Amino acid sequence: MKICLISFDFWNYDHHIVNALQKKGIKAHHINLRHYRHHYPSIFHRIGNFFGKLLFNKNAKKTKREDYILKELAVLGQQDRILIINPEIITIATHKKIKNFTNSYIAYLYDSSKRRPIAHLLEANIFDTVFSFDPEDVETYNLKPLTNYIYFHKHPLTPMGETEYDCFTISYLDERLETMNRIAAILKGKQLNSHFIVVGKNEPAGIHPDIIFTEERQNQEQVHENIKKSIAVLDLLRDDQAGLSFRIFEAMGFQKKIITSNEYVKEFDFYNPENILVINPEKPEIPTSFFESPYVPIPQEIYRKYTLEGWVEQVFRIQ
Repeated sequence: MKICLISFDFWNYDHHIVNALQKKGIKAHHINLRHYRHHYPSIFHRIGNFFGKLLFNKNAKKTKREDYILKELAVLGQQDRILIINPEIITIATHKKIKNFTNSYIAYLYDSSKRRPIAHLLEANIFDTVFSFDPEDVETYNLKPLTNYIYFHKHPLTPMGETEYDCFTISYLDERLETMNRIAAILKGKQLNSHFIVVGKNEPAGIHPDIIFTEERQNQEQVHENIKKSIAVLDLLRDDQAGLSFRIFEAMGFQKKIITSNEYVKEFDFYNPENILVINPEKPEIPTSFFESPYVPIPQEIYRKYTLEGWVEQVFRIQ
């Protein structure tokens, strides 16, 4: 079987999908648009592209990127399955050409349609199957529900008393900062040790000292190291998002507790109030006892459903 993944792997999650397929003996390839670089022959070409976008809604960089996808597929040949993640960056015309390379063209949306509009592609009836992590989009557009996944092997439980932080989180500088600041103050008042990292240039006034600002983007290894050192992971819902973030699944993989503002987590079979504390972001209540009780391991038959192995079996209909 031959499977191709097309994505802009900005967060470095998607390549794990290809690795999981290859471990099953499948000829899997990744057309990673993050690695594509468009070079303008001269400053005049750059200026011409600017005015083309401004006056005629034409983008030479986007056109070249789509040409790159088609050239890669021409080399790879016909595929049994093609999966594209967050397909809104590709034009309808190019999607139709991509579909000619496979009998099964699949899309996965791990962002909300409110943030990344998808209706125009759905109306064009391009995809054979469309999965979405967002429950609102699933209902609105009649899509197949699918969460994100645990992309690494399960880590052993950290013994009580051997952690450095009570709570850890990392996010970009956005609307979640106000809630993060509020929670940092609450934890400090309970003599709990939080380690919150915000990636952004400008630190607003009045930010709690337990929130660290950095301009350096953290890689997965750095994030994982901080999760391992913590009792709990804080997961704050972004505006216009309802689906479960990767932070939830990273915490599950490290067998860590979760504090989240996402009520949707209660609908899943892995939900256990001993492990997951759902808060009101405006008035968060965080009892000290949540950090003092041990983590309750998730039964293996439930846990496996959220691993990458289970994910690829569902998406690509393979065993």
